[in-house]
Parts: sequence; structure tokens; C-alpha cells
Amino acid sequence: IKKYKLNKVDIIKADIEGSELNMLKDDEFFKNFSPRILIEPILSKGKNSIQEILPYMDKYGYKYTKFEQTGAKQPLYLFEKI
Repeated sequence: IKKYKLNKVDIIKADIEGSELNMLKDDEFFKNFSPRILIEPILSKGKNSIQEILPYMDKYGYKYTKFEQTGAKQPLYLFEKI
């Protein structure tokens, strides 16, 4: 955002293999931009990362739509600010 001097962020596609929480910890970003976010959670050690993601998204006032993917084990989640 700083590098390209963005004043608006519409959507983020986050396929970052379990690093979603690092992105979601930036309270100031979500306060200022509130973009839609498309996330593909991962399974790690028998645990689905969506369970860690949901509390952050709830805190920021987001709801999600779940999309099953043909040929993929994990669905996509589209989070939008309500």
C-alpha cells in the first residue's frame, strides 16, 4: 500500500499457505480499507486454518460465502464486510 501509494484496496486473494494470520493481525489496515478477501485455508497437522481465521474476520465485521472447488480438497472463502 505504501510502496504504490494506494488509497483504496478492493479485494485481496490470499493463497499464502498458512500465513493468513500474519495478514489478519493488521487492525489499522482493516480499519482503513475493509477489502473483500478471498482465502483458501489449509489443513496442517489435522487442523483447518479456517478455525483460526474466523475469529479475526468476526472481529473486523466480516461474513463469508463458502465456495467448493472442483478437484480441490479445500473450499474458497470470500469474506465481505457487512
